[in-house]
Amino acid sequence: MIDIVKILERFSESFNTESHHIDEFVTESSFQTKKDIFFDSINVFNEFISNAANYSLATTQIDLQFELLNCGNFIRTVPKSIDSLINLLDESTMPEITIYTPKKEIWRPKLEMYFCPIPFNISAVGEDVHVLYEEYRTMEEHESNEEFLSWLTLSYLIS
Repeated sequence: MIDIVKILERFSESFNTESHHIDEFVTESSFQTKKDIFFDSINVFNEFISNAANYSLATTQIDLQFELLNCGNFIRTVPKSIDSLINLLDESTMPEITIYTPKKEIWRPKLEMYFCPIPFNISAVGEDVHVLYEEYRTMEEHESNEEFLSWLTLSYLIS
């Protein structure tokens, strides 16, 4: 198991992006259901947030990303409930936590995309956490009629 405190210490010294899969913090055997994966991942994310207060991490962002099941060649739009969201989790991929310094450059997307805040609250997530549902594909993927990729991202900005 990786120690969250050591990751935060290392980041506070170098400010180099750190990315880790949730199974580095929680034993995979505890992931019996999609709901376990979802809430155990949020618990690790919350531990990062609470421990980050012990470091001088101005302008740092902590993200938790869940890959969702692909939605085909059409935009599915945001799930309407927590159960429908959890149902979309892709069990073949592991959620990932990333801690980094956000870039201030202008991003010119070359994607066909849909993104939206979720229309319901997740009780395990603090009010300062932004939760965004995303679907996208590149223009090349659009031209070849490939599927949209979909993600759920929880973001916490330390400023």
